[in-house]
Amino acid sequence: MRVALIAGLAVAFCASATSAQTREDAEVCINGEAATAVPACTRVLDAMPTNHARRHEPLERRGWGYFDQHQFDRARADFEAAQALAPNSYEAAIGLGAIHFEARDYRNAAETYTRAISVSATAFAYNNRGNAYLLLNDYPRAIADFSESIARDANDPNTYNNRGWAYYLSGDNARALRDYNRALSMRPHSIDFNNRGLVHAALRNHADAINDFDESIRLNPNSAEPFYNRGLAHEALNNPDRALADYTRAVQISPRYAAAFEARAQIRQDRGDHQGAIADFDAALAIDPNRIDSLINRGVARRATRNYEGAIADYTRVLELRPELAYVLSNRGNVYRDMNQFDLARADFDAAIRMAPTDARFFYNRGALSYERNDTDAALADYSEAIRLSPGYVQALYARGDIYLERGETAAAIRDLEQAARLAPGRQDILDLLNQARSRARPL
Repeated sequence: MRVALIAGLAVAFCASATSAQTREDAEVCINGEAATAVPACTRVLDAMPTNHARRHEPLERRGWGYFDQHQFDRARADFEAAQALAPNSYEAAIGLGAIHFEARDYRNAAETYTRAISVSATAFAYNNRGNAYLLLNDYPRAIADFSESIARDANDPNTYNNRGWAYYLSGDNARALRDYNRALSMRPHSIDFNNRGLVHAALRNHADAINDFDESIRLNPNSAEPFYNRGLAHEALNNPDRALADYTRAVQISPRYAAAFEARAQIRQDRGDHQGAIADFDAALAIDPNRIDSLINRGVARRATRNYEGAIADYTRVLELRPELAYVLSNRGNVYRDMNQFDLARADFDAAIRMAPTDARFFYNRGALSYERNDTDAALADYSEAIRLSPGYVQALYARGDIYLERGETAAAIRDLEQAARLAPGRQDILDLLNQARSRARPL
């Protein structure tokens, strides 16, 4: 695109050249690869009068040469110098936009592309500004710019892909699907198949999603992302073995794919392979030490392996990062309870309840702690509150029924245990306690 925009400038360079060497340098400056264009443009600039009306043009071309060589500071200097000489230069504006993109300064990139659009409202400039808005999570503006780009060039599949992604991120999956269908009608591209697969998955069309991820992998078997995404789709269809294989392939291709390690760890944890899960959570956290889900779930796995100190460390770190997560306080309280550190456990349960007073789980956990400390009145109150908040809370019904039975309140015990048995008919411990309550209620 850049060469097409400035190819006609070689004529002007040659017309102003004072020697055959300068004319040759002008041609190389315009048409050469970066390694040869940069020194050629420099020679053109040295030969060109500082007040030449078109001096900005070899500066722009050299700027792109530096950009292609990843010498971004030099590229920025050339584009800025060109813009100072020619404030309305489209090429200098899009060059500075590219520099801002490289620096992940998307706000300034959007402003710079706005300047370019004011000079020449091209599909290219609208598409690039749309990408800047997309990365700023400003989806309405991104969609508007991609639409303007398509209005000027309806045959660029990349713009349909970009707009489809903006629609997907904004939750408009129907329009996203139409855009990816359009992009794929123009070219079979791995990225488009992968992205359309994500749209199908969002629409819960998991079989269609898997077909798209299959095609994405066929076109580019060395990309980790479609393997990871296919793994998620297999999980959604309750195929954990296939999901596990896909996550494994994803981390083989991309050993720093933290999300894939995390997803594989979760399957291992669900299967009771806590050590394998911990190893994968360790890998995810080595890549990104602040992954909240990995910290939380490693805490769960560490508790399951009786590494209580490790679990406490994980939950404490999560609370440093996200102090508003009441359920993590409750989780840590359960570990303190396992360690017989009852005061610390009670403090965590109290704090969780203050933060989320309508969450029945926290009352149940505090009730269980009170019961272990032989404070059955406090336990009964907390179990009752848990049941009030969540009438179908089986474990709370069972626990309260047990206390009623201990107190000789057999009718209340039977009422709770019958309700628990209806909700969880396969639990033998509930049936056993219910039978015990019923036997006590029979007259001698």
